[in-house]
Amino acid sequence: MPESSPKPSSLSPAASSSAHGGIAPSPFAIPFPPVPPISDVETRVYASNARYKNRDDLLLVSLKGNSTCAGVFTASSAAAAPVLWSQRALRKTNKTRAILVNAGQANALTGRQGENIVARTRDQLATLMGIAPEQVLLASTGVIGEPPDLPAIETALPPLLASPPCDWQRAARAFSTTDSFPKGASEVTEIDGVPITLAGIAKGAGMIAPDMVAPDMATMLAIVATDATLPAPLLQELLQNATARTFNAVTIDGDTSTNDTVFAVASGAQDHKPVVSLDARHAEAFTAAFARVLRSLARQIAMDGEGIGKFITLWTKGARDEEEGRKVGRSVLSSPLVKIALGYGDANWGRIAMAIGKTGVPVRWNKASIAFREHAEHEHAEHEHAEPEHAEHEHAEHVVFAQGEPVATTPTTAAALARAMSKQRLTLTIDLGLGDAPPVETWGCDLTHEYLRLNGDYRS
Repeated sequence: MPESSPKPSSLSPAASSSAHGGIAPSPFAIPFPPVPPISDVETRVYASNARYKNRDDLLLVSLKGNSTCAGVFTASSAAAAPVLWSQRALRKTNKTRAILVNAGQANALTGRQGENIVARTRDQLATLMGIAPEQVLLASTGVIGEPPDLPAIETALPPLLASPPCDWQRAARAFSTTDSFPKGASEVTEIDGVPITLAGIAKGAGMIAPDMVAPDMATMLAIVATDATLPAPLLQELLQNATARTFNAVTIDGDTSTNDTVFAVASGAQDHKPVVSLDARHAEAFTAAFARVLRSLARQIAMDGEGIGKFITLWTKGARDEEEGRKVGRSVLSSPLVKIALGYGDANWGRIAMAIGKTGVPVRWNKASIAFREHAEHEHAEHEHAEPEHAEHEHAEHVVFAQGEPVATTPTTAAALARAMSKQRLTLTIDLGLGDAPPVETWGCDLTHEYLRLNGDYRS
């Protein structure tokens, strides 16, 4: 992949070539990795033609055995009908046996019609599978205000169930909307010496600034599965902890969707020493692997931001806690002014300071700093598994603001900064000077003309 990136102004409607879903491929598009099957978890897809034509748009994940399920969902007050149902279902039982996702129509803010579609779809699928309605979870992605085509989905359910299981890559494509490449990740780890497999898929490219919480409380969707044996409360805790540091640390445009959902399933196919606490020593490797899978999926979403020209990583140091660091990171990477400046290679740290200041975090500006860092070649790996907390210390930074004042430049330092700003991958480091919380990582992208084009005719 070339290191110099085109100016956003070079993008035009004509620049959009045909990729998955008719979307121009992201410059960071990566091959789908080997994602192994998970025992007692099967995926099936089908083309219902409810909105998209001649492509798979229904995804069914069916669970067997001793499977348990957990979920986190959008905190939006405009949460979609399938989100509201899945929240209620998980409160009733963790013995989920089916997850059905439709792509193209979000079924958000669709009133009684949308609720009826959820009930009809849920009940029909439950009857066909011989399970209870509350064992069916639903998710939708697509245009807000559009109810799914119920007749098309009802007609598609029997052949969907009769279709052979498919691989994770085909499953990831089925629930895509404006994604330019399917997103997947996997890990093989162990619990007390017993081999454990994890697999995950995700979708998302626009309307991305997830704010997902527990069931009690263009959309980003993800499904993560493992053959480990985990009680539902621990799986829920694991998912919530990992989501806060991964999916909730991504922002493409600062807009939280009505449909954001992540499901985690543990099939219980592996017989290992019981996990009674995430802090248990024999569960440490598994917990870390689970977090890496979610981190990889989250980064891939940021790498596929609609119209992306640059992939941006931001490290926030010196916060009093992780949530404060994430708040600052998301504010900076959601700012249109920051995103446009970075897209054009302008190290406009004043805009970054503005985006920090508006969060209300009481930054100690006389101790704060803002810096840019070049990515090393090894950090361009397609599926990076390096521990993120060590990455920020590996390379010299170009400090542009420190201790309340701009940093003076020389021809040499200006040239080095210009070189860093010309790269397609860019890292920002912010030190708030407030506390000693561990560095917090967030991910985003620039803002280009192609983003405007895609969203200007999204419903066309």
